[in-house]
Amino acid sequence: DELLYPKIPPTCFITSIRGFERDLSIYPNPLNTELNILDDFSLFNSFEIYNSGGRFIKRGKLEVKLTRIDLNDLASGCYFIKLSSKSGYNFPYKFLKI
Repeated sequence: DELLYPKIPPTCFITSIRGFERDLSIYPNPLNTELNILDDFSLFNSFEIYNSGGRFIKRGKLEVKLTRIDLNDLASGCYFIKLSSKSGYNFPYKFLKI
């Protein structure tokens, strides 16, 4: 089922995953300094960021509705953010830092 196991295309410019468009927004992509996560129904409660080689970069808690993550200190490149829910569901997302 694509909703439970979303297929991520091999690109850094994903804008949405079918089934989450109305409930979850991650923007901008690409980004300069800040990644915004708008989670209308608070589906997710934490995040982890990894570089393209899989090295852990940072983790944090998601705020209710809108979370702004300062990524000004990251070098330019492709990164992955993993959003996690209390029920154990993980949502992977690729983004580009320019």
